[in-house]
Amino acid sequence: LPAAFGRAVGHELLELGRAAKQPDVPRMLSGLQYPLYARLRADTAAFREVAASSFITALTLGDGAGAEQVFGVFVTSDYFRVLGTDPALGRFFGAQEDGEVPSSDVVVLSHGFWQRRFAGDPAILGKTLRVGPRSLTVVGVARESFSGVDPRRVDMWIPVNQAAVYHIADERFPTHWGHIWLRVHVRLKPGVSPTEAAARATTIYNVGFAVHDDNITTRGHHVSFVKTLGLGAQGAKVDINAVKLP
Repeated sequence: LPAAFGRAVGHELLELGRAAKQPDVPRMLSGLQYPLYARLRADTAAFREVAASSFITALTLGDGAGAEQVFGVFVTSDYFRVLGTDPALGRFFGAQEDGEVPSSDVVVLSHGFWQRRFAGDPAILGKTLRVGPRSLTVVGVARESFSGVDPRRVDMWIPVNQAAVYHIADERFPTHWGHIWLRVHVRLKPGVSPTEAAARATTIYNVGFAVHDDNITTRGHHVSFVKTLGLGAQGAKVDINAVKLP
């Protein structure tokens, strides 16, 4: 497995992704599956903390003539903690938003969106916003300096267990190894290198993908053990790679 690449600020906060390797095609990171996130979170060999987030998604705030487009990210309840931030107002997601079934309709706003859309009104906490098909209660506002792992604008964060409601993920996402839609962020245990973490994640990926049946109707059992997973195209191979987050 090649050494980790990317811009480094912290020595232990990493993003895991699948790095495609094909002849004459540059390396690119893509997403991972929720079952892999769940297995990594339960693993104690390499990872101290694990979180996951979707890619940025365009959503609709309000309805009718007053509707506007906003940009959201679906995140696990440990996302903010793993990224090492505290709220500027209210709270982030907690145990009540954890799990794989929608349990509470809540949202955390970015500081910039709170200022632009609500003029920094501290009474925003507890207010309800119509976002797509659901009405979400504002429980927190992020710090001004926080944008998550995304360099682009993010207006809000929504619990990842709402993803199927918004058609970002299949309803089977908790066990569906064929659905690639998440980024996985980890903090390593002391003494664990990015290369070791990537190798560990690759092993967990291959074992999980091999034993699950739901991929039979999607991509089939394209599994080679140890570190490499073939994805069908001749000569195409995939490893899990660890990239230090900016």
